[in-house]
Amino acid sequence: MSEQSLSHPETYADPEAVFQLLDALTEVSERETWRDEAVCAQVGPDVFFPVRGGATTSAKALCAQCPVIEQCLTWAIESGEPHGVWGGMSTADRRAYAKEHDMKFGNPDAWVRDLR
Repeated sequence: MSEQSLSHPETYADPEAVFQLLDALTEVSERETWRDEAVCAQVGPDVFFPVRGGATTSAKALCAQCPVIEQCLTWAIESGEPHGVWGGMSTADRRAYAKEHDMKFGNPDAWVRDLR
């Protein structure tokens, strides 16, 4: 990048695009604040990501006490999170729940939407 473009940022960045990106990042940050309130944020990840076939009872018990269990479950279903206990459910539980409630498990736009 030339010295001139550094002194004149308008020559290499569309200001409107920069403002749109900043708005999108702020929106994501505000939408994802539920994670800060999650019980799992206070506990090590091993409880929520047991080895394949391992017990999920402890994780589900902690989730049951979590104030943001619904937001967590919704995120995990929409994003198609393939690992761990989220929203009080294992991956198999989430898939069954999504099917039962006519929800799409793993909306391909969910990850992109989180970045907008």
